[in-house]
Amino acid sequence: MLAARFTAILLLCILLISTAACDGNGGEPTAVPTLGPAGCAPDRDATGAAIAAYHAKYGVWPTADGEPGDMDWDKLVPEFLPYKPDTNGKCQWGVNGDPEGEVCLQHSC
Repeated sequence: MLAARFTAILLLCILLISTAACDGNGGEPTAVPTLGPAGCAPDRDATGAAIAAYHAKYGVWPTADGEPGDMDWDKLVPEFLPYKPDTNGKCQWGVNGDPEGEVCLQHSC
């Protein structure tokens, strides 16, 4: 019985975190914990480094309008990343608006 309650609470927390990825503030993604499966961490780290390098070089974010939001992978691949991360289909990586420039996990991996 205790295990069932714990599992239910854990699942509820996961759902709350995944639905809070973007809070409706004009479409800008906001930070959520990226404590997903170990397979997401390398992609998150590589994408974060690529975002930072792109911003350092061009002074804007690698998105359609240069502001935080959905990632424009054509701006990162192949100069800053060798390929688009396989996890993007599930995770929908983006450029965060708060804190600006951080990797945003828009969907749970």
